[in-house]
Amino acid sequence: MRMASLRLLDSIPSPAQDIQILLVTFFLVLWIWVGRGVDEKVIVWILGHRNGIQRKQIKDTYQQLYKESIIHRLQSKLSGVLKTAMILWMNEAPERDAILANNALKRKRKKINQLQVLVEIACASSPDHLMAVRQAYYSLYECSLEEDITSNISTSLQKVIYHVRLLINLSQ
Repeated sequence: MRMASLRLLDSIPSPAQDIQILLVTFFLVLWIWVGRGVDEKVIVWILGHRNGIQRKQIKDTYQQLYKESIIHRLQSKLSGVLKTAMILWMNEAPERDAILANNALKRKRKKINQLQVLVEIACASSPDHLMAVRQAYYSLYECSLEEDITSNISTSLQKVIYHVRLLINLSQ
């Protein structure tokens, strides 16, 4: 069996250069190939070859240059699972976890397997990361994560999350 490999670039383009390529992908491709939409492979190739710091630089530079969030642009140009993946990928870890927690809490039918993301965030995160997630959640949704947990899941599931987190803390 042959394994896939990712070839690293010799030099990483600047955020401004990446943004120029993304803009061409967002706009000119639509003009040239009317009806075909965005060339998703270009977006995946650029953002997939950047680490978290580089993606943040792209995000910040785009905001400064165009007074618009690149996340909103991606939301308007992509669809389906790729849209969800790219939006999560462009956020930093605390914001990403806050979004995932909110998505889990807002589901209509909540079962324990649907709330596993909350257990994972609670158990696998350092205290500093948990604090950052709580701050990001409040910033994004204007309410505390704890309030949403209390109002959206049953008391028994709240106890499960609390006790699992307590066990993790005791074992460390």
